[in-house]
Amino acid sequence: MSLISFIEKLRQKPRYVRVQIMWVSVTVCMTAIFGLWVWSLERDMKAVAQSGSTQSSLQGFTELKQDLPTLWQSLGSGIGGVFNSIKDQLNSQSSPSPSESIEPSATPSGQPEMLPVND
Repeated sequence: MSLISFIEKLRQKPRYVRVQIMWVSVTVCMTAIFGLWVWSLERDMKAVAQSGSTQSSLQGFTELKQDLPTLWQSLGSGIGGVFNSIKDQLNSQSSPSPSESIEPSATPSGQPEMLPVND
């Protein structure tokens, strides 16, 4: 059976059957991916244990832990700067200049524009 004929047969099935086939396919693929990940993780952990390089990875974690507060501070100030610039833009757009006056818009006949009323 070719792939094209399989897809054609799948298109002819009801929606609930196609959804079931989709979820079974997703489950099988994710199980295979998870299995490969566990297999490679186990292999990598054995290699690390044999080489004795766990001390260097622990030092990396210690340095990361020490740098974390400065990272949060820089992220906070950056986000605060973005919010302040947005506020400034909104304030400059929303406040009319003294020369502008707020008046209703007028139609070409000179009458103020009105909303339609439904009775």
